[in-house]
Amino acid sequence: MQARQPSPSSIRTLAVPALLLGAVGCAEPATSPPTAHVTVRDSAGIQIVENGPLLTADSVALRVDTAGRIRIGVMDGAAPYVFGKIVGVAALDDGGVVVADASLAEIRSYASDGTFLESTGRLGDGPGEYRNLTSLRRFGPDSLFVIDHYFRRWHFLDADGHVRQSVDAAGRPASMAVIPTAEHPEPTVEYIDAYTVIDVYADGSLLASSFVRGCGERNDPPIVCADSLRLMKIHRTGQAIADLGVMPESRMVWARTAKGENFRASFPYPQVFKAASGVRTYIADAEHFEVRMYGPDGKLFRIARVNEPRLSTPDGAFERPEPTTGNPARDALQARMAAALRDAPLPDSLPHFGMLLPDVEGNVWLGPPPGTNLPDERQGRWAVLDSTGVLRHALRAPAMGYFGSLQRVRAADIGRSHIVVYAWDSLGTPFVDVYPLRRPSAAGPPP
Repeated sequence: MQARQPSPSSIRTLAVPALLLGAVGCAEPATSPPTAHVTVRDSAGIQIVENGPLLTADSVALRVDTAGRIRIGVMDGAAPYVFGKIVGVAALDDGGVVVADASLAEIRSYASDGTFLESTGRLGDGPGEYRNLTSLRRFGPDSLFVIDHYFRRWHFLDADGHVRQSVDAAGRPASMAVIPTAEHPEPTVEYIDAYTVIDVYADGSLLASSFVRGCGERNDPPIVCADSLRLMKIHRTGQAIADLGVMPESRMVWARTAKGENFRASFPYPQVFKAASGVRTYIADAEHFEVRMYGPDGKLFRIARVNEPRLSTPDGAFERPEPTTGNPARDALQARMAAALRDAPLPDSLPHFGMLLPDVEGNVWLGPPPGTNLPDERQGRWAVLDSTGVLRHALRAPAMGYFGSLQRVRAADIGRSHIVVYAWDSLGTPFVDVYPLRRPSAAGPPP
């Protein structure tokens, strides 16, 4: 939405942030300003926090200790340290690590030094058994959430991986009528199932979505379009709590090279990222370097922006080799797709970030965009906003970013004392890396 232009009196430099930033939404801890490059204003009841560029943030106080890395995972060795298909990791408050491995339907627990502790779950249809694990999330101080895609079940676990509650999510309607639009004139009822859960809140309620197609079949030439998601906060039993509205799901190039032959490519377009943490919902737009914060009622109460210069799109960002598979029909299709992609319109600028990770203390981490063609000053650079939307830190953590085409981070979880990421090496061996996190203080999470 377009914010109205404020009067000069409605803009203040952050001299006393506890008074300004604590006035909107939930009560929040007092913090001292890291820089004078922060202003706060009100726009129709929504707080707008304008931050300076990354170079104005602290780059020393918060540090990822890459030298202290602990790696869990081997190609050959003891069974608890060999992974098949990792689908999620969690960083526990006591320094422990939990890993979900879909290949054996197991939830494995490890101590802070990487020592294996316990495994729960197995392949099957009974209690505590899984058919197709697709996600693991941490919520609250000692709880985990996993999805069994095959049965469309949600499982709520304790910190050791033992099931506390299972919910059959198949076909559960959310009790919310969707407002008709020009594209969808008929009133409908959204259905939330195991496919569409995005994240979990501290109380076990869920951030979920329903898909709204925005691209469909397109003719040549390739165009840029965006499918959309309707985001909702729902109870673990499926009832709707709040409607957060419709927003882009993926900005992409969509091309039709022949009748019935469509393909799409998302990068390097800036994407919209969604996450839940505590009682809040975070929506981050990598095109505008912007994070929107929603309260427990689903209402937008704060928009935090970082005024970082845009990165120009490099030449050849869409170039793709034409692989030889030995299958003439497949090779011909690949050639048509490569040709169409070369003609696709490029974005005006690259994404500002490529990952959104709220941590347990209420900070919001924005990771570097994918790719190896970023300027050196942006390689591995993370921006960290505190719970009030102020840009506090800009740190380098190359091991948390992208390793290139052969080895890259798949996902991460940020705890109080450590960061857990999982990835695979150049031989395709999955592993988990644990990095000590050196924080400047022991501030608590926002309520």
